[in-house]
Amino acid sequence: MKEAFSMFSNRSKLAAAALVATLLGLTAAALAVRAANDKPAAGATPARPSLTVTVTTPQATRWPQTLAANGSITAWQEASVGAEAQGLRLTEVRAQVGDRVKRGQVLALLASET
Repeated sequence: MKEAFSMFSNRSKLAAAALVATLLGLTAAALAVRAANDKPAAGATPARPSLTVTVTTPQATRWPQTLAANGSITAWQEASVGAEAQGLRLTEVRAQVGDRVKRGQVLALLASET
């Protein structure tokens, strides 16, 4: 095996080592340029996620547009709305906002199966 390497001169071994070092240096430089180009520019605003939530306070407004129409209006899709308190499902509410209530009066019923 030693004989196979001995046929190459020291000069050709040195040239091969220099070529490998040059290729490694160029690869490192290309990676550094690529990393610099991937970073956002200074002062650029970062991209916002596609799903964002904005909190606002509800307020009453008047709609300036009116629409005259004939016919019946019915629900297009029905939504079932309920409430749970500590894992118990609310089945009936016996008092409304503004009602006068007395101590001990049943205001709501919870599901009996839970």
